[in-house]
Amino acid sequence: MSALQIKNFGGLVPRIDPKELPDNAAQVARNVKLWNGILKALKAPDLVTALTKSGTIQAIYRQAYGGSDYWLHWAADVDVVRGPPAGDAQDLLYFTGAGEPRVCTAEMATQKTDTIAGSDNWPSGYGEAVSTDYPRAFYTLGLPAPLNAPTIGTPSGGSGSTVARAYVYTLVDAWGQESAPSPAAYGTGLDDDTWPLTGLDTAPLNTGSISGATHSGGLVTVTTS
Repeated sequence: MSALQIKNFGGLVPRIDPKELPDNAAQVARNVKLWNGILKALKAPDLVTALTKSGTIQAIYRQAYGGSDYWLHWAADVDVVRGPPAGDAQDLLYFTGAGEPRVCTAEMATQKTDTIAGSDNWPSGYGEAVSTDYPRAFYTLGLPAPLNAPTIGTPSGGSGSTVARAYVYTLVDAWGQESAPSPAAYGTGLDDDTWPLTGLDTAPLNTGSISGATHSGGLVTVTTS
């Protein structure tokens, strides 16, 4: 039995009469890759996952966690970027376009938990209720800086040289990230004195329901419950 050998498939050649086509040309070429002379079908689309958020999905991001892939999605034009720190074990994600700039870990986005030192730091009752509405949890990006300078009490107990000092303080979150410093407080005392500091701002709540707000001097004071 004779064999028919065709090499270097060239695909559709519409300008040549079908009877005059060379052996490696075709009248019809559908769903084939013809970039390297090999006859190979194109892959058909396949459903990877069904997105569960309502509305028209405008952004999607694949996040790996625990050996599985999760698809973060938004009904808004959202931009996502991985955290830049080298050796970032939390897999930080930063995203904009869904409100204020936001940040989450891969764990928060997929599990709605924020485990720090063996304990879940994410407040119960907050985040996405539907288990497949990724990202399920996030924080507003950034830390507020303290508004008030510390109060320096009377330095005492030392016997050294007189010095002038300035004190500031910052707020630090559970991830160890630090805010901008407070306004400075200035004082004079001995370099080996005990310098008592009071009047430090209390760190604001990271959750709560807004029950009131007042505006004065360009600042909004929010009351939460």
